[in-house]
Amino acid sequence: MSCSASGTSGADAAWQFLQDRFDELAAALASASPSLFNAVIACCTSAFTSNEKADEISKFFEEHPRPDNQRKIDQIIEGMRASAVMLDRIRESKVADKAFWTSLKWTA
Repeated sequence: MSCSASGTSGADAAWQFLQDRFDELAAALASASPSLFNAVIACCTSAFTSNEKADEISKFFEEHPRPDNQRKIDQIIEGMRASAVMLDRIRESKVADKAFWTSLKWTA
């Protein structure tokens, strides 16, 4: 989780790790509670905040179905899409402009 939360490179590395080792991880956790694989999926995908990445992850799980984990996958995808909307709103707002921050009156 610390890798995926460390920034864009870490999130990409964690996602690539899951894709590269998906079958191995699924086999290792086949007899475990689905919540363990939920945690793996969340750790490797939850740091993304774009619709493009949500589409990519959604497509991956369409090609690699995990019925026992589908609810968690759907929740992660929904969270990504909600974050993408929020980021678009922030980028379009005045807080995205450096002048907004320099115009603030700071008091100690």
